[in-house]
Amino acid sequence: TKLIGERIITAANYYRGKKQTVFSSVRFGNVMETNGSVLPLWEKQMEENQEITITDPEMTRFMMSKDQAINLVLRCAELSQGGETFILKMPVIKLKDLAEVVTEGKQVNLKIIGKKEGETLFEDLMTEHEMLKAIETKDMYIFPSLFEQYLETKQFTYPGTMGIKTKVYDSRNQSPISKEEIQKMLTPSNQEGDVVAIIQARMGADRLPNKTLELIEDKPLLQHVIERIRACKKINKIIIAT
Repeated sequence: TKLIGERIITAANYYRGKKQTVFSSVRFGNVMETNGSVLPLWEKQMEENQEITITDPEMTRFMMSKDQAINLVLRCAELSQGGETFILKMPVIKLKDLAEVVTEGKQVNLKIIGKKEGETLFEDLMTEHEMLKAIETKDMYIFPSLFEQYLETKQFTYPGTMGIKTKVYDSRNQSPISKEEIQKMLTPSNQEGDVVAIIQARMGADRLPNKTLELIEDKPLLQHVIERIRACKKINKIIIAT
């Protein structure tokens, strides 16, 4: 479904006609403390004095904090030229290390339950075929629009590009970060203030009415970003996060 979403956005950019709106997509790994993250499950298990369940201690995943996710969306909005997919270079975390950091200092047992059907030990974010066409920068990979590539109607250029150094981008070939680095990622920050500061700096404070700065804690992370971007007088870029 994520791949289909990306293809639809790429197609939307091609079929926009003479309209100036730019459509692009952002491919995420796992965003900590959001829906689908393992952290809320573990927190619930600890609150109920249950064992922490781990599918496989050697399993690795790409993960980022909420701050990193917000910065990625806004950075890609700046760079987007139409139809491309942006993939952030994210830290790789070993599941066992994450569990040990979360449960440090607590009387909690870890229970290995085995992988679910279809679940993989490693995570792939880009295929070998995509890497052949991708553009690499210091912080991300950029996969240009398939329409533009095959029709050769546009030359994509981005600041700070470099030669591709790997054939695939997966968690198997990346070194997991340390427990100290994981703890730093989990340290709470002034999430609301960070979001507002980033968007005000890049879009202009006068384009963000005060009512859009209110914290709505029960809404997903990206909803915060969407609400603030909608406050702009004119939307000329649409970024979908997958």
